[in-house]
Amino acid sequence: MLRLTDLAATSFAPEHIVAGDERGWLTWADLLADVAYLRGVLRAAGRERWALYHGDSYLFTAGLLALLAEGLPVYLPAENHQGMVDALGAEGAALAGEFGGAEQVALARAPGAQRAEDLRLTGSVVVYTSGSTGRPKPIPKSLRQLDAELTALEENWGETLAGALVGGTVSHQHIYGLLFIVLWPLVAGRRSWRRPFVDPGIMAATLAAEGRNAWVMSPAHLHRLDGALPWARARAATVLVFSSGGPLEQRAAEAVNEGLGQYPVEVLGSSETGGIAWRRQAVLGEPWQPLPGLEVRAVGGELAVHSPWLPDDDWYVTADRAVLQDDGRFVLGVRSDRIVKVEGKRVSLPEVEAALASHEYVADCSVVVLQRRRQVLGALLELSAVGREQFDALGHHRFSRELRSFLVNRLAAAAVPRVWRFVDALPRNSQGKLRQKDVTSRFAAGSLPPVRNRQEIAGGGRRLQLHVPADSPYFEGHFRAAPILPGVVQLRWAEQLARAELGLAGEFAGMRGVKFTAVTFPEEQLVLELHWDAVSGELRFAYESPRGRHSEGTLLYHRRVPAESG
Repeated sequence: MLRLTDLAATSFAPEHIVAGDERGWLTWADLLADVAYLRGVLRAAGRERWALYHGDSYLFTAGLLALLAEGLPVYLPAENHQGMVDALGAEGAALAGEFGGAEQVALARAPGAQRAEDLRLTGSVVVYTSGSTGRPKPIPKSLRQLDAELTALEENWGETLAGALVGGTVSHQHIYGLLFIVLWPLVAGRRSWRRPFVDPGIMAATLAAEGRNAWVMSPAHLHRLDGALPWARARAATVLVFSSGGPLEQRAAEAVNEGLGQYPVEVLGSSETGGIAWRRQAVLGEPWQPLPGLEVRAVGGELAVHSPWLPDDDWYVTADRAVLQDDGRFVLGVRSDRIVKVEGKRVSLPEVEAALASHEYVADCSVVVLQRRRQVLGALLELSAVGREQFDALGHHRFSRELRSFLVNRLAAAAVPRVWRFVDALPRNSQGKLRQKDVTSRFAAGSLPPVRNRQEIAGGGRRLQLHVPADSPYFEGHFRAAPILPGVVQLRWAEQLARAELGLAGEFAGMRGVKFTAVTFPEEQLVLELHWDAVSGELRFAYESPRGRHSEGTLLYHRRVPAESG
């Protein structure tokens, strides 16, 4: 296998195939011509540092090689939204590729014959990830570092991948895709598919039709493989399946093994460390095996790594808890910082909170990861005076939609919260700190709907105006095509609100005359009337909306009789 630092115009025969798709295959001669053309275009722009983003991995490769051959630093953002463009501008980077409406240099193939130039690469790359400060964090990578990591990958899996076409569902803009889909196939002389696949079924069929192949996947896609995937054709042609970017559920690993006769290779790593270790999860919690040339140890219970592809000779202490085993492998624990993976995407919770806090509607906020049908972010917000006015005017759904729209151009899609809760004040302690369990409890399945108004009524009762949020966990799995609120939830809410508002006491003993006359949909505005009779132990309730009565009835409770003193 070649090294990036050894790459030259004569590294491969002109007819050697580099990459392609359904439109056809492109050769080493094509790539040299396109690199020469783009070098001229970029050189004419006269800029000393560039950011590169493009959905086509071949054009991305041509642009990357052109900039590295010019000896320039190349910034490789994981996203191309406006917030990232602003961060790149702060670094003084010009834009090349696909950055929406921003001023940029387009990447294109050479319009005619080009004379190949010397391909000696002397530049460097800067990958972007999310830092704990809440701002995009640039991580420089020298060609020496990249070469060292590529050598380790080839040592581990090169023989198995001989002659294989490499394709997958991940973007080459991330360090994982950059290594596995662009750089490793390039220096090892393997073919790669030009664009990420959206549908794993189409990917499996397309790659299998080309013969020996390998998949480069994310856990998010592996978790969603279905029985319709052409397993038989894929089994005969697929030599390896890689997974990285987040934890892979063991059931997904088992599903791949049932379909292909092999467990996927999970690769553990980060933008800062590069690859760390790998495993095939035949059993739940399978230990991790360090990559060749990488050493591990525990520092204060956290995993520390030392490798030739780190920027220096120091040990890097990760934020992962780990237990080392006598055979050199290790078992991974939970992360100790606030950088999380959501659908395989790295997300900085402080970055999301900083973006929310910049909105005039938000006085304070906290963002947490929630495990619903899939992992999503939940935002708990304390609103400003302006925010409270707008919430009352717009309602929960339109208000949260406005906040989501605000975040779309500032954050990656995975970083935009899907679940929203609004409180009078965040549950901070006397030191002004938040505990995660206090925040996540506001999203728990047993949590109550927001009460937008309260009114005393005759006989000591209470009339409560409720909002039924669409992101309530009670709608999950309950008639997916047309979600409705289960009747048992209405009973539970009536009891819990009566305990909080009217001092209901006693143990549930039964119910009488309970009727459900209209279904309750997401985003309904309900009025709940409650009457509690402590003498009889009866709670009368009724839910109404502008559409009429939804449910009513009486819940019965055993009264608590105080014990007689002796």
